[in-house]
Amino acid sequence: MITTSLFDKYATSETRQFKSLRRFFKIYVRSMRGASELRHQLMSTETTDEVRALLDEFEAQDVMIDNLH
Repeated sequence: MITTSLFDKYATSETRQFKSLRRFFKIYVRSMRGASELRHQLMSTETTDEVRALLDEFEAQDVMIDNLH
């Protein structure tokens, strides 16, 4: 997710609050299958590393479901 990468890049030079990223999560995942649960989990994250791990896990589960069909 490019937003998390940009956040990490500029957070070192400026004080930024992670909470400001949360407002974008709903926009980014709204069209995905399972968006409601993913959005709920994303809203409880505290770091960009947690976001990346959650998205990686979500993607792996989605691929596994697609392979079953």
